Amino acid sequence: MLVAEIISPGSSSGRTDGVRKVREYASLGIPQYWIVEDSPNLKVQVLTLNENGYLPGVSAVAGTEPPADIEADKPFLVSFDPASLLTL
Repeated sequence: MLVAEIISPGSSSGRTDGVRKVREYASLGIPQYWIVEDSPNLKVQVLTLNENGYLPGVSAVAGTEPPADIEADKPFLVSFDPASLLTL
């Protein structure tokens, strides 16, 4: 299971997504939590749950791809360039 949050520029959701939701998702046992920000620079922060809470993992910026193994009925790999999130 994976949860991804996109932080809207100029909103106060960054604090909520980066603090309160981190605790909530950890208590629910969500294995991975991704925080996507596009300001000041586009970045995807991958957090992985362990027994002590979430550990920061890969942080991907435009031009890189954050690899992440997602546990599901059948494992699969997710990989993308964050810059593609801005492509219309």
